[in-house]
Amino acid sequence: MALVETPNRTISTHCQGDTPISANDAVGLSVPYVRRTKTGRRAPVCGPPQTFEGHPLILATRLAGEGADPGAVDLIRDVIFVGGVTGEALTAPIKSRELSLKYGGVRKMWQLLLQVTERAPCAKSHCCRLCPQERRPEYKNAVDGLRHLKRDHFGMSVACQYW
Repeated sequence: MALVETPNRTISTHCQGDTPISANDAVGLSVPYVRRTKTGRRAPVCGPPQTFEGHPLILATRLAGEGADPGAVDLIRDVIFVGGVTGEALTAPIKSRELSLKYGGVRKMWQLLLQVTERAPCAKSHCCRLCPQERRPEYKNAVDGLRHLKRDHFGMSVACQYW
């Protein structure tokens, strides 16, 4: 058994069976930080943001492999990102009236990638069409869907350097 000498305690680096561990061994360790919302509830844990892919065909292939709606993948490849994957192309207005009316009268390109469902007579829910069917997030506000698209699908999120 190897022993490591520290100023206030001796730490065993090899334990067998039911070897008691001193209470001093946990000094310096803390519980993991839990994010909280403004109301004190636990905040959702999100994975790291998606890496940016600037070529529309490679992006469409990756999204199709992840389980995205095939119609949404076709829109990405043929309509939204024709000139390249940029934030301006995602937030550009729709120029075709027929395309706008086909998807419920939406005005911006990113709104083509959201599915609007009615939860109650006056309440709408916006679902991401690029997420797999069983894991589609729902948003009350469509702008939250844009933030989700930029971060989790296109790699256009802004990393905060202060956290």
